[in-house]
Amino acid sequence: TNVSSFYNSPLTAPPVGRSDHNCVILSSKHRQTPNAIHKKVVRPMRDSDSRAFGSWITTHPWDEVLQATSVETKCNAFYSTLTCAVNKYFPTKVVSLHCRDKPWVTPSIKA
Repeated sequence: TNVSSFYNSPLTAPPVGRSDHNCVILSSKHRQTPNAIHKKVVRPMRDSDSRAFGSWITTHPWDEVLQATSVETKCNAFYSTLTCAVNKYFPTKVVSLHCRDKPWVTPSIKA
């Protein structure tokens, strides 16, 4: 046949049960690559989470930033507050990416 370069020679095995036909076993010459898994951390941003975050950011009093005395402490307070809110409303999620996934299966689809 024209696919002999892909398969080893067929093996015959005895019939199964009361069958009068022998079993034919074909094995591939090429090993299939293992389905390597890569973990990726993503931050899904659903519409409901965006609305909740928008509600929080527009009603937050920002006292910790306004009461800080130096520019550096104001900046640190702002980033700290904002980071906590982002982590609360948009939590991270670990997704597994496989080497055999279709190209259109992105981390955002899996999240």
